[in-house]
Amino acid sequence: MSIPEEYRSEFYNSFEETLNQMKSLAHPGFKILAMEIEARFKSNQLDSEENPIYLDPPEEFIDVIIDLIHCMPKNFPWFGEAWDFIFEDRLLSLGKKAKRAVPAVIEVMERYNYEDSTRNLATILYNIGCDDIPSLVHELHKENEFYMEEFYDQWSKQAPAVRWAYFLDRFENFPEDFARSEIWEDLLYDSEPGFLVYYENIEKSINRNRIFYAFLKALKNDPQDVPFRFALFYAEKLRNKARKNRENFFQIISEMTEILKLLNVYEKLNSKQKVYLECGIVAKSIEAFLLEKADALD
Repeated sequence: MSIPEEYRSEFYNSFEETLNQMKSLAHPGFKILAMEIEARFKSNQLDSEENPIYLDPPEEFIDVIIDLIHCMPKNFPWFGEAWDFIFEDRLLSLGKKAKRAVPAVIEVMERYNYEDSTRNLATILYNIGCDDIPSLVHELHKENEFYMEEFYDQWSKQAPAVRWAYFLDRFENFPEDFARSEIWEDLLYDSEPGFLVYYENIEKSINRNRIFYAFLKALKNDPQDVPFRFALFYAEKLRNKARKNRENFFQIISEMTEILKLLNVYEKLNSKQKVYLECGIVAKSIEAFLLEKADALD
């Protein structure tokens, strides 16, 4: 592309027909190259390191990138020039300007369902602004917490934090809605990092007790899948919290027990959770005994 400036205009006029022919070819890769070359000529940036089209890409360019992603082979092709052409050289360069490509990238990730491709595509998705992390990424990080460690924690909390803000606004304006399981099903963020964001925010909220007891009411009414799993998550967090909080031990255990009692009605507790429930019930008797024997509390 290092053409002397005095010849560039003349060269482009003769080269324009070739670019148009490249754009008309069936494979989108040719059109991408043609659009990139054309952008260099029109901006007179033939030698710049970054192609000027990446600074403000037209919608058509993103559309062609998406078409190219859809051209990925059915089976994982491993890495190489073709992979880099799409993901490393273009999507990473475009960053969040290529956010519309997120569904296409996720489709490829789920189709290949291979550890190395998931790790690579997770980086791409993070950089182009994917909000909702695919379940494959959560599963991979759970298997090895060092995978994607440089960005996973921040990424995994972004979307839940946004959803939580909506949750809290809805609760403050329509608290009566939260006695219904389907509201929790709609407003919870269904991932372990999402559950953690909600648990931590509920526990430190000035409306903590109102939210918690509204949740208990919702669990009485045939809880749907997401609130049921969140309830198990919440009960486990309360159990761990009680172990570290001697002063409020019985109160925390009592709340854990209330959750497990409601869930036990649906016969979905595992053997360990049933033991925790039994211990919680016994703890109430122990608390009553200790209150009668105040001198034994120390």
